[in-house]
Amino acid sequence: MVDVFGRSVVNHGKMPDTTNTDRTLPIADSSRPGYAIGFLTETAANEDLRECTARLESTMSSFGGYWLVSGSPPEVCEGPWMDKMVIIAFPDLASARAWYESKAYQDLARLHTKNSTSWIALVEGVAPDHAVSRTIKTLRATGDGTKEAPHGFLPAGFEPPTSLVTEHFRLEPLGPQHNEADLGAWMSSIDHIRATPGYPDGNWPPPGGMTLERNMRDLRRYADDFASGKGFTFTVLDPVTTDVIGCVYLYPAQAPNHDVTAQSWVREDRADLDGFLAETIARWIETDWPWERVDYLDR
Repeated sequence: MVDVFGRSVVNHGKMPDTTNTDRTLPIADSSRPGYAIGFLTETAANEDLRECTARLESTMSSFGGYWLVSGSPPEVCEGPWMDKMVIIAFPDLASARAWYESKAYQDLARLHTKNSTSWIALVEGVAPDHAVSRTIKTLRATGDGTKEAPHGFLPAGFEPPTSLVTEHFRLEPLGPQHNEADLGAWMSSIDHIRATPGYPDGNWPPPGGMTLERNMRDLRRYADDFASGKGFTFTVLDPVTTDVIGCVYLYPAQAPNHDVTAQSWVREDRADLDGFLAETIARWIETDWPWERVDYLDR
């Protein structure tokens, strides 16, 4: 994985498909799933609630959601309970949030809030290798949990750079504010990017492109990763026009003999910058970042 591909989930009850179809989290980093957990009480058995239940599944699938629990009666072992519970799994927390904020779900939410009392929360799960003993060890070593960089990708106390300025381009963290320009940049250059060293990455960029909403999900994910220290994605901007002309990704390497994978692309009409961008990123990592073993893929 480098940083741009994740799992897609199809249909109720099916597990995630590992075929990469869009620029989302890499499979290795999307091992931390997201969940939407809901409790419902005082439900009214009427047409509105039946319609909400019937349509709910269709709102989940485009965000990779699938059922884990769907109102099954619980066997209560301790404490009070709140009647019905639902759990919907997503590839990651950003996908769960995008689903919850989507118009499709919010239209249904108005139906169930009128006909039941509900509590809904979004939560990030743990990676398959999660061990509480490691967390306890970290807390004992640091005194609190705040000194260790998230996921061990950066050393304790390191503040990641948030910009790089050159004569030919500047970098800033990629986020939702870049959505239209980012989508326009890579969709204008799909064949060129797929011919760039390190691409196609899985199936990204997809030959048929994608919707603005789908791209927004990726950008939210990248912004979340940057904030949490899981990975660092930068948009490449023209220093004069501020147009998006490319992208840079710095994520944990899959190979045990590397610390980080660095990947980049530029628009076809700025192809002359491709080599210069890659060389500049290599020097930047050497001088401003803590990693020593960098995987530049096919460069």
